[in-house]
Amino acid sequence: MIAMKDWKPEIHYVECQCSCSDHVIRFVYSQTIAEPLYEPDLFLEVQLSQFNNVFRRIWIAVKYICGVKNNCGNWGETLIGIEQADQIIKLMEKYKKETEEYNKLKKAVGQIPEVS
Repeated sequence: MIAMKDWKPEIHYVECQCSCSDHVIRFVYSQTIAEPLYEPDLFLEVQLSQFNNVFRRIWIAVKYICGVKNNCGNWGETLIGIEQADQIIKLMEKYKKETEEYNKLKKAVGQIPEVS
């Protein structure tokens, strides 16, 4: 079992170019320090808006039924700038490289069958 002290996640925030705090995406990359035979993980976390007030929910439903569009459409979105795109690409390349190294190591140890 891995102790929390051995879990050192890298956290990257991608802010929307519109500067709305509701449109932030969080990437969490984790590779355990204590045991290199654990597969790296990459999580994508998106903050979903919740409307707890029943009247607010009814109002949104009525607007949806009537075809009224809100500023962001019916889906949340994040406008990614070139700096954020570069940050995401670097993180994805790191994840891909370390996952490939993990798979080679596991295959060498004989715990992962070869995929054709």
